[in-house]
Amino acid sequence: MSYYLAAKGMEEGINIYDSQMVTEFNRKFNYMKTTYLYTPLLATIIGFFSRIDESRFFILYEFGNFYALVFFLSLLYLVLLRYEIFSGNLISILLLLMFIINVPIMRTLIHGQINFYTMDLILISILCFRKNDLVSAISLCLAANLKLSPVLLIVAFFLQKDWRWLIYFCAAQLLIIMVTSTVYSYQYWPWFLDFILHNSPPASFRNNSLDSLISNVSRMIGFSYLDRFRVIDLIVISAKAAALYFIGRVLMVGVKERIFYRGHDDKHVVYNSVPILIIGMMVASPYMWPHHFVFMIFPFILLLSCCKYRNDFVFYVIGYLLIFIVPVFDIFPFSYHRIFGIFLFILILDRWLKRGSYGFSEFVVRVDKKLDELFRNNKEGN
Repeated sequence: MSYYLAAKGMEEGINIYDSQMVTEFNRKFNYMKTTYLYTPLLATIIGFFSRIDESRFFILYEFGNFYALVFFLSLLYLVLLRYEIFSGNLISILLLLMFIINVPIMRTLIHGQINFYTMDLILISILCFRKNDLVSAISLCLAANLKLSPVLLIVAFFLQKDWRWLIYFCAAQLLIIMVTSTVYSYQYWPWFLDFILHNSPPASFRNNSLDSLISNVSRMIGFSYLDRFRVIDLIVISAKAAALYFIGRVLMVGVKERIFYRGHDDKHVVYNSVPILIIGMMVASPYMWPHHFVFMIFPFILLLSCCKYRNDFVFYVIGYLLIFIVPVFDIFPFSYHRIFGIFLFILILDRWLKRGSYGFSEFVVRVDKKLDELFRNNKEGN
């Protein structure tokens, strides 16, 4: 609903990032406070449909969200094939298991979130890299404007030292700013930046971010008074810096040792960086609602190749259950199970890093070969 109301608000010329102005404006539509957390691009796009009746718009939006999910499934299959880790048969089975019961997917559909559109654009960017760098850069730029956190993924292209791609990305961003400013007003970009810099994320138990976890832990143990001295903020920054430092270490070794993509072409830096950076993107974000874990599906499937020993598989299955299967509830500290699932995935990466014997899981390779033989025998039998 916040997207639609933001589009209406931009038509009226109000500051869609000002809580008081938005609350007063929403009363016209019998809604109370809504929070618009995105760049002006999304509201500008929806503004072209805002003259449609509200109920019809939501029907159209829900249809679009469903087809974005189908497109996501198709693109994910194609991207996983590019990595050449698993056969098409094993990828199909993994995707089927992933999509049968998946709480983040259900939450995205129920609440009309834009995660599928964002993930589609990220996957298109990966697929088009080196085939059409312009489309690749534009796709990731659009993804970073729908959800701000994917902007972290441009680190992969810095590591690749692909300056032409980065120029395309910057040019696409400038074009987006110019178009949205022409349609409505350039003021929305300064308002957006001010909102991002000064907005405090909610400390809800459903927000599985480090910001929310540390804030609620400090409140539970009676240290909330430290917030007046910005101590809690310093702890959050320190925790994120430590987590991102470790993820950065894994990233550098993973690129060098080709953790996911073993090809020797010039795509290997981006292909090996993006899945790890998505994990970093989740850890760095101050907002980690249950539906955001749709972004973890892609790196989660690839992470299976890092599971070499029994403990790795145990951590992998537990992480899968915590992130994708356990339903949403508000009981401290158990409602933070999804971020602990991410920590288990980071633990698998840590074990891979310390093991020293890099490469794909032999068990997964054997299973893949058995499945390939099984499907081949069935075809020959028919």
